[in-house]
Amino acid sequence: ATIIEAVNRLYEMQIDTTDLKKEKEKITAELEELSKKYLQSKKEESSDMYM
Repeated sequence: ATIIEAVNRLYEMQIDTTDLKKEKEKITAELEELSKKYLQSKKEESSDMYM
């Protein structure tokens, strides 16, 4: 279950997640790309410290 589903149940709300579910793969790919860029940046920063 997702956080949104839990909130819906707990507060008896109906937050619509249809659009998010449709874009899940795109969002996942974008987050993975950002994560790779961040890790590369950190790796470069730490290698510069030892030069």
